[in-house]
Amino acid sequence: MRVVTTVSGIVISLFWFCAPAQAHGVHVFGYLEAGQIKGEGYFSRGVKAKSAVVELFDAAGKLVGSTKTDAQGRFALKLPPGVVAPLKLVLKAGPGHQGEYKLSAQDLGQAPATAAAPAAPGASPAAGTAAMDPRRLEQVVSRVLDRKLAPINRRLVELGLKQGVSLQDVMAGLGYILGLFGIAAWVASRRRRR
Repeated sequence: MRVVTTVSGIVISLFWFCAPAQAHGVHVFGYLEAGQIKGEGYFSRGVKAKSAVVELFDAAGKLVGSTKTDAQGRFALKLPPGVVAPLKLVLKAGPGHQGEYKLSAQDLGQAPATAAAPAAPGASPAAGTAAMDPRRLEQVVSRVLDRKLAPINRRLVELGLKQGVSLQDVMAGLGYILGLFGIAAWVASRRRRR
């Protein structure tokens, strides 16, 4: 009985006096907007990664840019000219806490342009419209979509983080504590038999 009391006292002390850890997982995401790679860094449960280093690496693993997150965990990094996808964002939020995010050619608007269907013989642009180069049109549409979708991307990440403590987390914690008590009781019963 004395062992059970001692073990339970230690376990309760550990839970009582230990500060909760905020960084079991570090996450980062990014997107291209107006020639900049913008994004956010955050820990599990949505805690923002403040003043964390964000590094940008090219496909060869060469560092091509670096910045820090602000108080809201956000960052903006100018896309270096001539850099070709895929790129990798690395968020460093202290020893042992690192998150990565890959940016594809499509994310950066570098996806190969699809060939436009050939115009029918004798066809001309509709009256009152100007012909536009398909690549230029794709660039314009891409910039507009990036600008319009950026707040939606940010909101989707925020919604995914506001889960809080789930019933599964609570049940797992209770199971862990009961397991520790079970081990303590088993050790105590083995000592009584001797």
